[in-house]
Amino acid sequence: MDKGLTGKKKIGLALSGGGARGFAHIGVIQEIERLGIPIHCVAGTSMGALVGGWYATGKSVDDIAIILEKHPWKSFFEMKKVPWNVQGKGGLFSMERVERLLREYFGVIRIDDLKTPYTAVAVSLKTGREVDITSGDLVDAIIASGSVPIVFTPRKYGNDFLVDGGLLNNIPCDVCFRMGADIVIGVDVGRPFSDLQLVSDQGQLNFKPWDVYRVINVLLSVVGEAHAQARLANDKVFVIRPYVSHIGSSAFDRVNELVRLGREAARAQEDALRKFMGMESREKTLLEKVADF
Repeated sequence: MDKGLTGKKKIGLALSGGGARGFAHIGVIQEIERLGIPIHCVAGTSMGALVGGWYATGKSVDDIAIILEKHPWKSFFEMKKVPWNVQGKGGLFSMERVERLLREYFGVIRIDDLKTPYTAVAVSLKTGREVDITSGDLVDAIIASGSVPIVFTPRKYGNDFLVDGGLLNNIPCDVCFRMGADIVIGVDVGRPFSDLQLVSDQGQLNFKPWDVYRVINVLLSVVGEAHAQARLANDKVFVIRPYVSHIGSSAFDRVNELVRLGREAARAQEDALRKFMGMESREKTLLEKVADF
């Protein structure tokens, strides 16, 4: 990496929501670290808040990938396996089991004490506006940012209740700018509405009304895309979109595959990213040199 880059620009990292697809963030971060790109601040929504929070603690992303692969995440989010006695008010299911798991990972750590400045994005049920959580308990912030409306119980936050930030800001690049970033790398693992295939070629609906999680994801996709387009139209934002739209948001048993897809996406855009960052060009491989010859 160029030696002067760290002193010239503050670089933000914005990680989107997308359920299990958020594991692809890990692979992207692995490549960012390989390139030696210093991250000044991190903002995340939903699963992006989880991965971003973990990264902000200073833990190795390689270690994070190993830990996530070992735990049965699918059993924590697969609703048909969630016992009736953990149902919560305001949502079909509480986040108690997930919170216990996160406490096992993080313990009690405050956002103020993280090694990298961090923000989790949520939405207020009182005002309907975005809430950027920049202080307080890290696990509380992660839970609030990922509490999908109707599916999970809203998170108590002072005199308010918070839900999934993806409703208003699924790729929080603007939050990074407010945190002091000069340029932002955004990672989008959301599922484009066009990829949801809600209606078959025969004109039939491809989902059932009781498939609550998918219905809610459809709504999040519609609302999220509308807000994201304007925010990403910025020449100071570089967006990496791993090819993960074919993977469902509840595919928590595909950690390794998603991490790999994140790495592949970042590598595929390495030349463009280097140019955006003002870095030296990548040295061509032998095969590329032969092809140019």
